[in-house]
Amino acid sequence: MNAILRTCAVCLACLLGELPAHAISICAVGITPKIWVGDVATDAQCSANSIQAAIDSVTCPNTQIYITGEHTYTAEALNIQGKSLSLVGSTDVCGVVPASPTTDVRTISGKGQTSSSVITISGSSTVTLDGLEITGGQPSGTSNGGGIYFNGTGSLTLNDTVIDFNQAAFGGGINMSPSGGGATLTIGSGTLIDENTAQQSGGGILISDNTRLFMLASNSAVILNTAVEAYGGGIAIAGPARADIGSPGLGFSGSPVSLNTAKYGGGIAIVAQPTGNASTGSAVARIFSTSATSAVSINDNTATSQGGGIYLQGHASEQTTATLCGFEFNITNNTAPDGAAIFATGDAAGQGASVDDDTGVQLNAGDADDAGQCGPEPITQLGAVDCAANTPCNEISGNSAVNADGALSGSVISMSGYRFFEADHVKMRQNSGAQIVNLVIGLSNFMWNSLIVDNHSTHEVIHSEQLWHVFSLDQCTLANNTIDDGYVIFGKAGLSMSNDLFFQPDNSTLDYQEGTTSLNPDCVSDAFCLFVKYVISGETASLHNPFLSLQLADPLFVDPSNSNISERDYHLQASDQNGVVTASQAVDFAPTIPIEGNDLDNHPRGQVISFVPDVYGPSDVGAYEVQPLPDHIFSDSFGDVPILL
Repeated sequence: MNAILRTCAVCLACLLGELPAHAISICAVGITPKIWVGDVATDAQCSANSIQAAIDSVTCPNTQIYITGEHTYTAEALNIQGKSLSLVGSTDVCGVVPASPTTDVRTISGKGQTSSSVITISGSSTVTLDGLEITGGQPSGTSNGGGIYFNGTGSLTLNDTVIDFNQAAFGGGINMSPSGGGATLTIGSGTLIDENTAQQSGGGILISDNTRLFMLASNSAVILNTAVEAYGGGIAIAGPARADIGSPGLGFSGSPVSLNTAKYGGGIAIVAQPTGNASTGSAVARIFSTSATSAVSINDNTATSQGGGIYLQGHASEQTTATLCGFEFNITNNTAPDGAAIFATGDAAGQGASVDDDTGVQLNAGDADDAGQCGPEPITQLGAVDCAANTPCNEISGNSAVNADGALSGSVISMSGYRFFEADHVKMRQNSGAQIVNLVIGLSNFMWNSLIVDNHSTHEVIHSEQLWHVFSLDQCTLANNTIDDGYVIFGKAGLSMSNDLFFQPDNSTLDYQEGTTSLNPDCVSDAFCLFVKYVISGETASLHNPFLSLQLADPLFVDPSNSNISERDYHLQASDQNGVVTASQAVDFAPTIPIEGNDLDNHPRGQVISFVPDVYGPSDVGAYEVQPLPDHIFSDSFGDVPILL
């Protein structure tokens, strides 16, 4: 008998699920209740005359509310409390289940009311918006979420939806500030967060508390948003919130966060909260590519103070951290007076730094299959992939550290009082600033297998002051940088340079100042806090008696003077043609450094070129390792040219 009753209930639920009932009280597994919003006075198939009435009538989970064009939806202040539902834009009439929208087809506007967000979500709610435009929200006062304010628990998913032209104090487009538990925000395919304004933080999106943001789907972007007085023009992340951003952007442009403006963090701001507990106040962002042919890019953003592309702020006294991890990414064409690409500090708004501060930047320095510094799961579980060959990737380029007058001012990467800066397989090209990289007081510091070329600095290219540990610059190439007045490197206290190639013939390589070593376990004494070995440079006198290093006149790059600067090629020449050997002195010059892995092209190090004698080892100096051509016999009797890379 019970089985018969259950079967009847399911059948009845199936029937009711397809009828335009005004209220559906029977919920059954596998049944999706449906409600149509339209003109009930003229269309008997409509279930509700307003969106709010439809929301209020929802009793079953996963209810779909279809919003037709039978009304115009303005001055809306919708309230969703403790519901599981989808709001779906429909181009059909009531009673007809529309095809899934592929763009925003119905507008819900808050214009005409200033008391609330266009949509407020509270309680334990699971909400999906599909095929909608949410616009015109401008709640007055110290408001949260001009378009959407989520202060409950659960999830919010946006598909083929536009959030635009909304205003609030915090979170111009969306404010996700869950209370009593966690929440997830998923920016799905076809979703655009654009032209929203926050008077304080989070022009496009503000996430805080226990929120996770997933922005992984194609054809989505956060663009043209503004945070007037504080953090995150595009996205503001306030700890313990965390974000995973891997969308290839609109039309696979690779630009999911672009053209945004803020005082701190034009594109993204990652700000730890002073809770006294790292687990409840630390903020994390990961950027990685989910398309092999379109690297995720943070580009063309502007900060009026610090952090044109990305801004990080930790709280040392509270031991809460702000962390950025990037894998297969680009940070390009961003602008700020300081930290045009990345600005990181441990103190509020960059007003100071101490050795205890907790911010960290890790660029290709972890394993994508390992949670590493940023966790909690490996990014491969979220769809991360390596960039395909010849895809622009791992580039920090075209960023400008300029002040309001247009003069070069701060640095392209600026970090002070930080926990770690770890960069591997990174290209820095055509950036401009007083320095290109400025590192002051960090605990873990290195750049490996990286190319720093064709930049313009008024002072040194890299400025490093370390009290606790050593900044290591290994297997890097620095060349063709325009330096108005300064050395290539300024180093104070802990500095190590090995297997590096410098070609800056008009500049001395190093300006080094001894520092106090009482806190630095890597230094033997004040006089032995500088380590230079296996370095090839156009000038070596400034290197302070380098170990097994070489001065050279021409590194024999493949094409360092191409009129198209972006096409310049800093691979090394090595060829043997009919007994005529042409090879850079940087080839097969140094021992291999096993922990630093493959070269900038991800080719193996330590490749022996038979016609080039080893000097101190089989590894090439600089960012690139010459690779033998496969399946070739290296014999000048064949007139063979083994490599030109």
